[in-house]
Amino acid sequence: RFGISIRDANWLLQQQKDAKHGKESLEILFWRQICKIADVKLSEENCESHGDESENREAAGEEFEALQAMFDSDCSSAPGKDGKSSTLVIKTPEMLDIYLSYIPGKYPSVFPKYVLFLGK
Repeated sequence: RFGISIRDANWLLQQQKDAKHGKESLEILFWRQICKIADVKLSEENCESHGDESENREAAGEEFEALQAMFDSDCSSAPGKDGKSSTLVIKTPEMLDIYLSYIPGKYPSVFPKYVLFLGK
């Protein structure tokens, strides 16, 4: 079983309520806590230090085309709620959904923000 407990979910909701009058997303609060627990520091990277933005967009587009060829209509991409990222969703025949959040123009030179595997 995957996910967070009700107690942890309530804690996150309380943190969002307390933090800057609810302006931080649950996603940001969640990953900040995960990084704190794992003692990992993630930082935003500068596009200029990770390859050319147009080359990154082209490479990501080629990857998306290949994934669409493999998974057909079970592969989709949409802008993230934060307006800065995009999310790629792949639904596999094995009842496993893959969510990959990345920053357009930085990916694939910069790792995705996160990759989630959800399934039964």
